[in-house]
Amino acid sequence: MLIGNARTNSVWRELDRGLGVTITGDGITWGERSWFGDGIAIQAVMRHPKNPARRIVVVGGLNLSPESFGTLNLSRDGWFRYAVWGGGDDGPELRDASL
Repeated sequence: MLIGNARTNSVWRELDRGLGVTITGDGITWGERSWFGDGIAIQAVMRHPKNPARRIVVVGGLNLSPESFGTLNLSRDGWFRYAVWGGGDDGPELRDASL
């Protein structure tokens, strides 16, 4: 499991090119998909770039504050192939997801 982003996590930085996740001040791009807005964060299960037979979980964003991140309450939220969260007026807001 990788938490943070390439700037805050040295293992993420080492795997960064193979992950294909780009985190900027105003959004996140993964493959051909992009999401923009305040407090964007992503949770995703993907193939490990150095060992494709294994999976890796990334939990990333520019700032993973509770206001802009998912709840991680798996008994209520379930688990996604990916989920993108953004800051909402009442806390984290699910912007996009795929099972």
